[in-house]
Amino acid sequence: MARKTDKVAGKAALERISLLKENLSLAEFCYRVGWNYRAAQKSYLRKSLPDSELLVKIASAFRVDLKWLVTGEIDPLVATA
Repeated sequence: MARKTDKVAGKAALERISLLKENLSLAEFCYRVGWNYRAAQKSYLRKSLPDSELLVKIASAFRVDLKWLVTGEIDPLVATA
């Protein structure tokens, strides 16, 4: 049962990543965050989360909170000083 929950969470996180991707092609998005294009395709097809290191890069590149990216909780915009 935990696997199903993980897959649902992964799908939701990929939806948030898609929100960040907006009008970028997958190739442009991958280049911007340093994600291998083939790995990104597989992740989207399998509806699975990228590894934690890449999630950190995505959050940083798009200036969003990592916790929001993974869980959907808290405000997505990172406060700027």
